[in-house]
Amino acid sequence: MKNQNRIKEFIWSKNWSGNFGFIMPSQMSWQYTQMLKERFGLGLTNVAITNKRGYTTCYYVEEEIESFGNGLSQKVRSGELDIGYWAAKLKSDTDDLNKILEKADTDMGKDLYLQFKNSLNEYANAHRFVKVVVDHLTPAELEKNLKQLEEARVYSEPVYDDARIFTEKLARYIEGKTGYANDALRALTQTDVEVYFDKGTLPEEELLKQRFEQSIITVFGKNEQIILKNYEEYEKELNTVDTNVREISGQIAYKGIVQGPVKIVIDPIGYIGFNDDDILVTGMTRPDYLPLVAKAAALITDAGGMLCHAAITAREMKKPAIIGTQIATKVLKDGDIVEVDAERGIVTILK
Repeated sequence: MKNQNRIKEFIWSKNWSGNFGFIMPSQMSWQYTQMLKERFGLGLTNVAITNKRGYTTCYYVEEEIESFGNGLSQKVRSGELDIGYWAAKLKSDTDDLNKILEKADTDMGKDLYLQFKNSLNEYANAHRFVKVVVDHLTPAELEKNLKQLEEARVYSEPVYDDARIFTEKLARYIEGKTGYANDALRALTQTDVEVYFDKGTLPEEELLKQRFEQSIITVFGKNEQIILKNYEEYEKELNTVDTNVREISGQIAYKGIVQGPVKIVIDPIGYIGFNDDDILVTGMTRPDYLPLVAKAAALITDAGGMLCHAAITAREMKKPAIIGTQIATKVLKDGDIVEVDAERGIVTILK
């Protein structure tokens, strides 16, 4: 069965989004569905990653991420997995990967790319453990372990942005060798890159340009496909949202109650017009959102858990925040006046 026909079989949960291009997300789809199972005996089976001109959003099947998180926490309780070990490993894997990323301007080529790929895979195991297990601990377990998990997460926070920059430099390197348009090269998969370094060949430039404009990476079991046609139809299936609701709910990252106007910011780079006391609404935040977060009266995100960037930043800056709503960017509109009740985890549209 074609993967596009299977999208509507599941209830999907938005996990992350950002300007990550194509190379890294194509690697992540393999990490989630194959590598995690090899390392933890647990993982995901079905993943979809949408791409629109390099802005990518990852979706998991709701029940699968819950099962993965519950399985990790059970292995912690049985002594099979140790939180302290994985928190420390996330820091050391961050250091190892950073040493490779620093060489991008001088040593780009096949050997450095393979080092990058392997190091990012190793990092991803610890990253995924730390981010997921924290949302499946009991209150007593969370009190005992939150500090070391949060410290490891903060230490590793810049990694994916830095890895994105590495893949952009990789695309420019291949552009210089081939003359392909840069946008086309930002739509390469990790397999495409490996074939290029081994055989010197690339997919047709026009195909890559189509991918860059809009496409969906889908993995069902071990069957990976890239969907190019009917993008809007399948994206809608991933976001089954009742847009007529007046309230949305999510997880409380930092408590408080505020009212204010909504500003939806998908890409913070160069964003103009965000005012003090606006309510920042986005898919998820990254370090480049910090100037907006500093101004915001409160934060609302589609994706995220206790150790996502938005949650950590909200606690540091003491900003009321509701994360993991799944639907905020679809339901809310610029200028809506909302109440963010981060005592109950409820956002109410007032007018």
